[in-house]
Amino acid sequence: MLRRILFTLILALLVAPPLIVFLHYRYTGLTPHRYASLVVNTIEAPGSPRRQVVADFVRNLTLNSGLIADPIQAFPPDLQMPLPTWRGRGANALRQSVTPRYLPNGQPIALADINRWLLHEPETPMATLSVASVDELTRAIATAEPGTRIVLVPGTYDFDTPLLFSTSGTPRKPLQLTASHLGEAVLAFRDGGELQIEGAYWTLSDLIIRGECGADPCSTLVMLGGEADHFTARNVFVSGVERLLEAGPNGTPANKPLVEGITLINGEVAASGLLVSEWNSRLISQASAEGRLIVLCPTATSASDCDTASLEQAARQVAAGGMILIRQGDYRQAAHFKTPGVHLLAEPGARLLGVATEGKGALVVSASITVEGMECSGIAVNSGNGACLRQNSGDVTLLGVHFHHSEMGLLTGHEGGEISIFDSYFHDNGASVKASPGQNHNIYVNSGRLTFSRSWSLMARNAGHEVKSRAAHTRLDNCLVASVNARDSRLLDVPEGGVLEVSGCVLGEGPRSENWDMIGYGLEIREGESPYAENSIRLVGNTFYSDRPQGESLLHAERADIIVAEDNVGVGIRQAEHLADMFPDRDAALVPQFPVLQPLVFR
Repeated sequence: MLRRILFTLILALLVAPPLIVFLHYRYTGLTPHRYASLVVNTIEAPGSPRRQVVADFVRNLTLNSGLIADPIQAFPPDLQMPLPTWRGRGANALRQSVTPRYLPNGQPIALADINRWLLHEPETPMATLSVASVDELTRAIATAEPGTRIVLVPGTYDFDTPLLFSTSGTPRKPLQLTASHLGEAVLAFRDGGELQIEGAYWTLSDLIIRGECGADPCSTLVMLGGEADHFTARNVFVSGVERLLEAGPNGTPANKPLVEGITLINGEVAASGLLVSEWNSRLISQASAEGRLIVLCPTATSASDCDTASLEQAARQVAAGGMILIRQGDYRQAAHFKTPGVHLLAEPGARLLGVATEGKGALVVSASITVEGMECSGIAVNSGNGACLRQNSGDVTLLGVHFHHSEMGLLTGHEGGEISIFDSYFHDNGASVKASPGQNHNIYVNSGRLTFSRSWSLMARNAGHEVKSRAAHTRLDNCLVASVNARDSRLLDVPEGGVLEVSGCVLGEGPRSENWDMIGYGLEIREGESPYAENSIRLVGNTFYSDRPQGESLLHAERADIIVAEDNVGVGIRQAEHLADMFPDRDAALVPQFPVLQPLVFR
């Protein structure tokens, strides 16, 4: 009997520690490399010589030996991703491809057209010609050969006389005037300045255009002559003009011009009598009465219509329902908005950088607000949860914003509100050394209702979530939510239940993700019932990717009364539940290798 007891005790001493370690490892959900690193750091934390010896032994045995390796050493932790392809409205929605495209009959068509296989791409890559002054631009336009892309270097180009476009291109060799990136080049027109298009197949894209004709707006920006067929204005931000297009004195073009993805303030697209094909534009009307339209400019600017250089002053002066137009430039400023119904409209290239107010964020809001086109980064506060936008109360609408590399992208309070996000991009938020892991996120909504549509949330840092929502109703559609190469946690966490709807999205968990769950639901309801009367999950028409070597759970749900899953496809996911179709890996799905993410469900 004694021998049996002794044998059992020895066996328990040999088996129990590895079993406990394994169970703890499974509970944490960390990658093996991350878990081993955590164990080593925990052992050596007190700093005693004996513990250091043990820590060094474990480090050499697991990490330094290569027994437990970083799953993707070939990719750096800050793997860069290009801006997503544009799918939204207006020139301040994110986009990247503005190459002129035409139907076989020569008609220009919108990038959003689904029949892309019918399009004529340029016959050869367009020849690029960079210009840095009005004189250089004038010569380039006059001498451009078909198939030339004229690129404006960053800066402002002032015109007080007409600029003539007389050369013509072809469907396979169009002509284009553009900037290297949206928000870098400004065309400023004063009395007498306009664009006179006399040649065919010209495209204007990726430009900020301002009419600066004094107290009254300039009349017309672009005059289209009788031979100006197949003209396209795409992805431009226009203010200070009565109308964008008008037929010139020598006749109307035979083919309708295409206007796509423009933002136009207090003006009309075309004069009466000129037929236009129009797609995805933002036409914004705002009365110029006192306090209704305030123009904010950076300290150094060439703009002539500035009301203030202080965001805080603009926030105090704007009237209810009024607009603050933020000119291109860098703003190391922050402000608290308490006036209801304000529309904060940013020109492309307007950025809030590194400054918070009240220990909360760059934009603190206590009333309903719309923020459009703003870029924000570098926000940090003493508490470790500095946000680009911090909502105390009121509805928040975000259109075409770009929030990144802050402690939080969006953080809302507990007083409800409709949080609506469209055509926006969140990434690399949560990298705070002041907050504990998992306390910072790209998006964190604490109450109300959340809509996240045609938008992207990528690469949350420091074990944060891409989207965390305590809202009564959380809806994601036509979106991209992915770890890529970041050390994040869940892609989507809905800890208190409610209604969760995810449709038409691509969700991808990367190899460094620290959580076993792609989607968590109701996991913080400790006692009693969910705070919400309706608790349901609906997953329809989504594509799920897993590049996590040790696998994961697609959905970890507690307290859900109804779960509906239809037409979902999984790649690399080791469970069939909630999936209509499943591929064991990317090769089987015939999709490119990590980090590419593309939909396999088309709705």
